[in-house]
Amino acid sequence: MNKISVFSKHFPKKKNLIILFFSFVFFFVLVFSRKVCLAQVPGESLVVNGDTVEYLTEKNEIVAKGNVSVNYQGTILTCEKLTVNTQTKQAIAEGNVTIRDVHGLMYGERILYNFKTKQGTIENAKFYSQPYFGKAEKIELVSDKQFDVYNGRLSTCNFNQPHYHLKSRKLSFYSQDKIKSWENVLYFGALPVAYVPYYRHSLKDNATHIQLTPGYSDQWGAYLLTATRYYLSESVQGKIYFDYRNKLGFAEGISANYKNTGFGSGDFKFYYTTERPKEGLPKESGDFQRYFARLRHHWQIDEQTYFTGEVHRIVDDKRRKFGSVYNILKDYFPRNYERDPKPISYALLNHNFTHSQLSFYLEKRINRWYDQIEKLPEITYSLPSLPIFSTPFYFEDTTKATVFNKKEASPSPSWKDESVNRLDTLNKISLPTNFSIFEFTPYVAERFTYYSKDNSGDSIGVRSVFYSGIDVSTKFYRIYDLTSNFLNIEINRLRHIISPTIGYAYNNQPSIPSTKLYQMDAIDAIGHSNAFTLGVSNKLQTKRNNETIDFVDFKVDSIYYLYRRIPTSGITVHDELSDIILKLKVFPYNWLQFYSDANYVAEKRQFSTINYDFMFNFGNEKQIGLGQRYQYDGSNEITVSSEWRLTPKWKFHLYERIQTADKADLRKGFVVQEYGFTRDLHCWLWELTYSHEKTKGDAIWCVFKLKAFPEIGVDFRQGFNSPQSGPQTK
Repeated sequence: MNKISVFSKHFPKKKNLIILFFSFVFFFVLVFSRKVCLAQVPGESLVVNGDTVEYLTEKNEIVAKGNVSVNYQGTILTCEKLTVNTQTKQAIAEGNVTIRDVHGLMYGERILYNFKTKQGTIENAKFYSQPYFGKAEKIELVSDKQFDVYNGRLSTCNFNQPHYHLKSRKLSFYSQDKIKSWENVLYFGALPVAYVPYYRHSLKDNATHIQLTPGYSDQWGAYLLTATRYYLSESVQGKIYFDYRNKLGFAEGISANYKNTGFGSGDFKFYYTTERPKEGLPKESGDFQRYFARLRHHWQIDEQTYFTGEVHRIVDDKRRKFGSVYNILKDYFPRNYERDPKPISYALLNHNFTHSQLSFYLEKRINRWYDQIEKLPEITYSLPSLPIFSTPFYFEDTTKATVFNKKEASPSPSWKDESVNRLDTLNKISLPTNFSIFEFTPYVAERFTYYSKDNSGDSIGVRSVFYSGIDVSTKFYRIYDLTSNFLNIEINRLRHIISPTIGYAYNNQPSIPSTKLYQMDAIDAIGHSNAFTLGVSNKLQTKRNNETIDFVDFKVDSIYYLYRRIPTSGITVHDELSDIILKLKVFPYNWLQFYSDANYVAEKRQFSTINYDFMFNFGNEKQIGLGQRYQYDGSNEITVSSEWRLTPKWKFHLYERIQTADKADLRKGFVVQEYGFTRDLHCWLWELTYSHEKTKGDAIWCVFKLKAFPEIGVDFRQGFNSPQSGPQTK
């Protein structure tokens, strides 16, 4: 007998169906017996949901219990019990209360809240307002733009026992604007480390506010660098520095960025130290006062006029006493020094007319140990190429008036300084013409230059130089209906573009040879020349993700001199091809890029320099770089760099420069080695780095950063565009 027959014997089929039906209904009612009700305030969009919702007409109240939720004008409130007045919108919420609005998310056991005015009070509250987590005895919701926290703590760490927090008597949050706090104590774990009576922080700025960098290097010994950001207003903010280097001592500094002041924006930095030698110098040397100050400013006066300038002032007793081997920028900011070892002070005022420009440029030597050519001042008027009335001819002009002072580094006698006044004007007439697929631009020009004296101090006449020439360019292209995925190189049609250019330029022997002139810049070194300029650009373009990609970009440029006289040496050169400059870019894959440039010396039939770089980007913070820097009869360095995400918590980075040449002044081996790890510490990022440089020794340092405040693009190492008088671009 099978199971079905047994079942049928004990339970007739009809009764069985009836019993199963009522059992299912009973189970459904038992499990889903909770009521789901809602009430809507007449004439308003305030809807109250809950297990039970009761509307009390006489009291103008709605009382809801069990899984209560309200959504009103962007504010969402949930709780276990809610009483709300339908006229005033005043509500009392109790039991696991949460409220979400423009401020963020807040929790509490009991909340008094007015949906209409967005005001309320939360007792024993917790809150989250991106990126902060907080806890407080009381929160007062002042408006939809502000809430106040009393006797609370604040942190970017969401643990119940945060790694760090700020405990304050009062904090005022202004939504998406700023935070103000009073009577603050900073804790690391349970340890109080700092007291700040008042603090203000902009929510519009996500830069790190406290940065600590401990480490060790051969140059500095053990050190600790600290930077604390301050915020005076949206227009003025900066950093305060307090650093210690075991071999150099204490140093302090302050910096400020300012903007929207009504007269432009810029930055200021001052860094000061008093050193007492511990090694390498005589003990009786005493203390050394060393500091530098820098001011940079940019002012867009109106749509046509702007001003930009920089002032660098350096005082260095150590350099003054023991020579140029010491430099405060080199000793304290080596990376900045490598980028710009001799910062200049200048001021530039530029005005754009409808069809021309006028600039006033002033460059003054502030630090006496630098060689520098001062311009006191240089006034430039530039007229770009404009048509001459209704003719096909175009005219352009550049005129410069300059007062030069050439100063040698101190100590040097003042009689070695050179000074001269110069007025230079270059006038050019051209005739742009199209013929078939070619563009022709023939031109003639005349340069007149007045000097106040020659290099012997005698008066001198006006120098003249005549120019003539022609520029020719064209473009050819062909489209190949090619679709290929060979070697996984995605090609969707291929366009080949060839852009050759050729130019001929002639200028006669200047009426005054350069050997009689002070050599201040390239204008003074002009010599007789007769040459062709040659260039060609090759591009292969394809489509990837509906975007045009330069799959291959190859450029070649050179100059062929029929005749050239080198002014400084007096040597005459005939039929000479200058260095050939080659540049190549290849993007075979989205994850692979190749860059290369080379300089080929035609006269010697050899490459003087060859550089290339491979960049592999595998996504998910995994990338590798490989390159080479080659100089004929010089260095030959291999470079390797990588950033690699090992795990969700760990990331590794490295940078290496390896010298492969072995010569008298070069030795094989590592020039630079740098290895480091970054560890995600929940609310912090910890970076540990070791570096070795052949000329500077070893260094190890670690940096702690808050994840909630990664560094942004504003950096005091950045500067304005390199200053120059004449035509300017913004």
